Amino acid sequence: MEVITDRKQRPNRDWLAFVKTSRARTRIRQWVRREEFVSAHKIGKDLLKRTLKKAKLALPDKQDELRTAITALGYQDMDQVYAALGRGDLGPTRVIKQFYPDHNTVEVSKKSPTAWERLATRLRISGRGVRIQGVDNLMVQYSRCCQPVPGDSVIGYITRGRGVSIHRNDCPNVLTLSRDPERRVDIEWATEKDDRFFVKLYMNGTDRRGLLSDVAKAITDTGTDISNADMRTTDGGVSGEFSVEVRDLAHLEKVT
Repeated sequence: MEVITDRKQRPNRDWLAFVKTSRARTRIRQWVRREEFVSAHKIGKDLLKRTLKKAKLALPDKQDELRTAITALGYQDMDQVYAALGRGDLGPTRVIKQFYPDHNTVEVSKKSPTAWERLATRLRISGRGVRIQGVDNLMVQYSRCCQPVPGDSVIGYITRGRGVSIHRNDCPNVLTLSRDPERRVDIEWATEKDDRFFVKLYMNGTDRRGLLSDVAKAITDTGTDISNADMRTTDGGVSGEFSVEVRDLAHLEKVT
């Protein structure tokens, strides 16, 4: 058995589908929540800073007034406010009006970017589209409903609290997402050589001795790593589920 390590690899939500112990699952969730908070905090802080600048204002100097405003918004400190802004749970206009209730000239231009637009802008890297995994520490998840891989035409959907969800353009769920167009962002693949993407493969067939071994060999012969395999007998035969790691659509087609 060969164990391959990567110092650049970081836990993500996809790992929850493969870990076996509750302790590992808890630690991964803790890591992901912390990373998501840091990411949302960065986005929210930048958004509020730009919005205040447009209104020619700044954060209140008096700490008592600031704490009162934060409490009125329903948060404990500015870090929570920034994170709420970054997630889209809170709007910058509401924050400013809470900070300056008597300021009648606080108007955010219609062209001022929303939280969704700010996140979309951060996703677009000039000249090379998007490197989906770990772009600038943004929250990104691949939708399990359609399992997109590089080579697929994809669309991004900004969720509440879980960052950008990536779907294939032909995913049935995209029709539902189109009802809220302001949350949609254009996505382009810009992967690196060592990037890998988890995909689940399903099979049905007639049970026989050595079937699991033969299927696993056929997959690994294409240079594909199997992260999990499960086969079960049914009334009419056997059904199997294989979790594999692929580079892109061409690699996936080679496996299937």
